[in-house]
Amino acid sequence: MDTEQRIDKLGASSDETRERLVRMEVQLKEMDARVANKEDIAHLRTDIYKLEVRMVKWFIFTAFGMTTAMGGIAVATIRLIH
Repeated sequence: MDTEQRIDKLGASSDETRERLVRMEVQLKEMDARVANKEDIAHLRTDIYKLEVRMVKWFIFTAFGMTTAMGGIAVATIRLIH
């Protein structure tokens, strides 16, 4: 194989490699837009914590309300019986 043929093959290979690298860069940029970063995860953790706090508050107030309602029903029932 003479030198010119080898140079032509290297040039074609170089062009193909360059095209593949460009496609990979485009794919990486698209992936980067979809992947969460540290700030996104920290924000998500904060949102989850706030949701948990709301759920605990809701549970406590619901339990208190149900206890109050059942106590009122019990007192009313006792007064009606006596």
